[in-house]
Amino acid sequence: MKPIKRTYRYSIRATNGELRLTVRWNCNRVVLPTRHRVKPEMFSEGRCVRSSFHNKIPAAVINRDLEAMENKLDEIFYKAEYEERELTPELLKAQMSGDKGQPDFWKTLDAFVIEGEKQHQWAFNTVKSVRQVLKLLKKFDSDLTFSTLTAGKLEKFVIYQQTHKLHERKWKNELQQGYSNTTIIKNCRVVRWMLRWAAGKGYISSDVERLFSPSLKTIDRPVIFLKWPELMRMLELDLSEDRLLDEARDFFCFCCFTSLRFSDASALKTFQVKEDCIEVLTQKTGRLLRIELNKYSRAILAKHQGKHGEHALPQVSVSKLNYRIAKVGKLAEITEPVTMARYYGGNRVVKTEPKYKFLTSHCGRRTFICNALAMGIAPNVVMKWTGHSEYSAMKPYIDIADEIKSSAMSKFDER
Repeated sequence: MKPIKRTYRYSIRATNGELRLTVRWNCNRVVLPTRHRVKPEMFSEGRCVRSSFHNKIPAAVINRDLEAMENKLDEIFYKAEYEERELTPELLKAQMSGDKGQPDFWKTLDAFVIEGEKQHQWAFNTVKSVRQVLKLLKKFDSDLTFSTLTAGKLEKFVIYQQTHKLHERKWKNELQQGYSNTTIIKNCRVVRWMLRWAAGKGYISSDVERLFSPSLKTIDRPVIFLKWPELMRMLELDLSEDRLLDEARDFFCFCCFTSLRFSDASALKTFQVKEDCIEVLTQKTGRLLRIELNKYSRAILAKHQGKHGEHALPQVSVSKLNYRIAKVGKLAEITEPVTMARYYGGNRVVKTEPKYKFLTSHCGRRTFICNALAMGIAPNVVMKWTGHSEYSAMKPYIDIADEIKSSAMSKFDER
């Protein structure tokens, strides 16, 4: 491929306060309006002086518009040179006329995700969640721009999430009309991240993020975990005739005895397994944890040693693991009734199901924490295994452990 040569020049000047972009190439000259007026004394070297205002418009916004026009200009000339086409003044004006100096909304949001991933070291699942919310925002309004991104528009986005049809969900075994309030709040939290980022870049006013603060009813969900007898029933269940269920049970129980998240257990390599512990660099927080092995976790590792290549445990997707864990839970007769409640808009939906239907991979981590605290292990020791940095994150589990210990003490009264 032959190299692209830059055969054009451009400059931005303030003529009688009006900003104009002048382009010269091959004896051609085109003057393009920028639709901005500035104070000439506050404009230097093609940009507005930082922190200045021009007709109540911040310099950062004008400079971003100018940068967007320059990028568009570079793209037009690059494409013409690459395709060896002659670019006429009329053609340049026609291609630039559709651009008003505003950056492409969806491409800019891609930059937001990339910046978060690289500069703020977002985990893979965080990136995935953010992209899913932005995809939902695009379904809501594919023609959205920074100029139309207002608090009022985002309030309509909240209503859209409450009312638009979704695929069939396990929650009610019927077609849902929208997301639950808890999910909407999580999605709106991601949108507020994006708004703060866009305001910091000068694309929007910071008032948009300040004014967008949806208030929705929510209800605390119970912490689903296996009590020690339930965990033992699952561990001792004979699954030798079904390899997939056997591997899913072992994977889940290993999380129950080590506190590992699904992502860290799935990525655990054989070289990370030491004689008396495992060393894990967590994917979510990037913390290096040293978790001592007990007889249960050691037995599971020994059972799968050398069977999965460089991995210490069976490899399975989280969706298939959750499905198989529920099946194993049913076989182990983990049928204690659990009541779950959610708000959909202003409607409170309550459902009571056997506990095995609510088992997921993350219940393994909760099982470890609740049982460790119930055994009397100090919270600060448990936090060293789990990687929690804030004591407040342990508070719900401590409350549950206190209830278990109180119930156990009452057994003395039965003697």
